[in-house]
Amino acid sequence: MVNNKIVSLLIFGIVFLGITQRLCSMDVKPAAATFKFIDETMPMGIGTRKTMYCVEGETKKKLGFIAITKGVTLKPLASLPKAIIDQMPAVSGFNAIFKMVKLLAAKEYDLDKTVMLGDLYIFPDLRGKGYAKLLVENACKTVRENKEAEHIVLGPQPFEYVDNKQTTLSSQGPGYQEKVQKLIKLYQRCGFKKLDEASTVMVLDKEEASPTATKS
Repeated sequence: MVNNKIVSLLIFGIVFLGITQRLCSMDVKPAAATFKFIDETMPMGIGTRKTMYCVEGETKKKLGFIAITKGVTLKPLASLPKAIIDQMPAVSGFNAIFKMVKLLAAKEYDLDKTVMLGDLYIFPDLRGKGYAKLLVENACKTVRENKEAEHIVLGPQPFEYVDNKQTTLSSQGPGYQEKVQKLIKLYQRCGFKKLDEASTVMVLDKEEASPTATKS
């Protein structure tokens, strides 16, 4: 009788120890990550800079940002002489914006009802995870909430930060065209279409925008 009790206790101890070790060895899943978007007014009120964060527990990490520029800011560019624009350095990115505005005006877009997305940037070590698509879709959602905006436009223009300064990459540099094509495909997945085949300017009409942003 005593021996049976001892054997039973030993078996129970072994089973209990095994279960405990298994529970201790299981991976503890962290709290689900959520994304937070914070809008900041740009200098002189020309638009909004939307910054995207990943929030996991008490940790908040900046993932990237995008600029939303009001159409009324773009309108004066349509009347600027090309000679003035040509004097500006290409790396400033201003030439590309000027050409885009000229093209929109030529196609009779109402610039007062047009919003431009630009300066899309995801930090290098965080790319390839679908964050850029989420950021673009959230920016489009913000624009849709503005009932006056009918068109969202953008131009795929790769840039990086050099010495903490935003620098547009040279179109003759290595891998430039590959980066442009990646941006075009990204924007197409967000619903944008090329304005015409001769340029890389892309447009999303308000009625074509999806009602909610989706993950990818």
